[in-house]
Amino acid sequence: MHPRLVLRPRPPEGFFLIQELTTELHDTEKAAYGKLIRMTTHEVNNSVAAVRSLLESMGTYAPQLVSDDRADFRKGIDVAVTRLDHLNAFMRGFADVVRLPAPALRPCVLKDLVDDILVLMSPQLAARRIEVRWAEVTDASPSLLDRNQIEQVLLNVVKNAMEAIGADGRITLALRSERGHLVLEISDSGPGLPDAVRGHLFTPFFSTKKDGRGLGLTVVREILVQHRFEFDLDNVDGGGGARFRLRC
Repeated sequence: MHPRLVLRPRPPEGFFLIQELTTELHDTEKAAYGKLIRMTTHEVNNSVAAVRSLLESMGTYAPQLVSDDRADFRKGIDVAVTRLDHLNAFMRGFADVVRLPAPALRPCVLKDLVDDILVLMSPQLAARRIEVRWAEVTDASPSLLDRNQIEQVLLNVVKNAMEAIGADGRITLALRSERGHLVLEISDSGPGLPDAVRGHLFTPFFSTKKDGRGLGLTVVREILVQHRFEFDLDNVDGGGGARFRLRC
């Protein structure tokens, strides 16, 4: 007896589509926190303006008070108005993240820009007894970048390195050419990045600082993404601090 041949329908062929979603995820995330910031800023600013106006109106009654109470009344009004101004500035910091303009690209020598940042930060670095060292420098032609925006990036990076060290440490910089691009590395002698925070460094509103708003590295990311520069922040190989790397 011959075996029976059973014909079964062939299952439909399929395929997998693999697509880089980093940019899409970043844009979706930015749109979400941008909407939140705009709504929050609008509501806070409306309240701040109304309360500030009311406090200033109340201040006009100070001359009607007895002299013993007048100074305390005036001081209380001034403290409240100052706090409202600080709150306004606080909210502007968030709004600036979503209002960041497109970079105005101009030729700029990156080493000169870094030197200017170090001069600006030198009093704070000296006060903390932090040594700054250029480990390697390559003289190169100017890069196309927005000087003001990249200055903001480098200020954030150097400030973070300084705060990570605390005092009595070293910040090391290296600038070199690499396959037609400039690579800038800024490393510090601080404790390095804990594993628990390394994946959240550029996440909006995430901060390891007690009073931090989580905006510094968010602004850094937004600026460098708009410049289409490659960047990362990680621990130095073999331990011994953190290292920021920028490729432009």
